[in-house]
Amino acid sequence: MVVVLPRKRAPRKGALFCVLLLGLFWLGSVQAVCPSDRIDETVSVVQVFDGDTVRLSDGRRLRFIGIDTPEIDHRGGRSEPYSRAAQRRVEALLGRERVLRLRLDAESQDHYGRLLAHPYLPDGRSLNALLLAEGLATALVVPPNLWQQDCYRRQMALARQNRQGLWSLSNYRLTPSAELGARAAGYRWIEGRLLRVEEQRNSTWLVLEGGLRLRIAREDRRWFAERDMRAWEGRLLRADGWLHGEAGQWRMRLRHPVQLEVLEP
Repeated sequence: MVVVLPRKRAPRKGALFCVLLLGLFWLGSVQAVCPSDRIDETVSVVQVFDGDTVRLSDGRRLRFIGIDTPEIDHRGGRSEPYSRAAQRRVEALLGRERVLRLRLDAESQDHYGRLLAHPYLPDGRSLNALLLAEGLATALVVPPNLWQQDCYRRQMALARQNRQGLWSLSNYRLTPSAELGARAAGYRWIEGRLLRVEEQRNSTWLVLEGGLRLRIAREDRRWFAERDMRAWEGRLLRADGWLHGEAGQWRMRLRHPVQLEVLEP
């Protein structure tokens, strides 16, 4: 007896097209956010210190360029909110492979001797972009390492808008400069009207309502060279960065114009 097996149907062209389209969509989705234009080194991670610093298999410490995550007190004290969440998220994203692909910037090492790079997962996703969009990090700009700063800022803005992670905390919300309290030190996002611009030998100061002083150091002035800051007097400014007290005043250093937004009058 001859058994005739049913012929397998060839996949329909429409189905093949849908599969191809879904594949292209997936590739685009993992690579579209702050993609890398090149990879300079592939490394293995053996320890995650916190959300922005890891130890590599060759003993080097890697500090991610472009983000800052809350500090973990490794001596058993009180860690900052969301610091452990950021650490756990990096661990989860690394998975079992624990591999990172690195894109270098203008500087490959900081003054602590740590390797500096933008971290990417093996599938092409930006680790920085993921942490920023989930509200587990803030964008950090330290010239001359400026690659992808605008993209990182957009991811942070999305988290702000959705009050994700850190942006659900009261001290991370937009605060008028005239309402900064006695415990305002730390990372802040502030808004205030520019009263005057003061030029000194080593610094340019933007003085806002309430006496808050935004400092542009001499070595950072070149990044602001095309800005007519005196034309901003009387306008609302928004700035983010680290606030500290000095000589009875609140001060914040601006390293680059991406930290500053000049609102329409």
